[in-house]
Amino acid sequence: MKILNTSQKCILIILFLSINLKSFSIETLKLVTGNDFSPFTDEKLKNGGMYTSVIKTILNRLKIHYEIEFYPWARGYELVKKEKFDATFPCVLPKTAFYK
Repeated sequence: MKILNTSQKCILIILFLSINLKSFSIETLKLVTGNDFSPFTDEKLKNGGMYTSVIKTILNRLKIHYEIEFYPWARGYELVKKEKFDATFPCVLPKTAFYK
């Protein structure tokens, strides 16, 4: 069984979120990501990095209003758990028996 790469996972997550946004009439999708993950995410990079750029492109094409903020990773994760943000990206899952 082939496992999805990180880019494919990000796209699936965004599509899932877009369906939920339309179902629950959320006006603005609030996303949080971190810095120092070059070339993927960093507010100093062009368009916030490769992953940030892909997510912005998808959301713009789906006509979903969004906000992306940059926080240290641990703080961003905690803010999602406290429901201050709707989601964070990118996510790296620990190795488990499922992924071996």
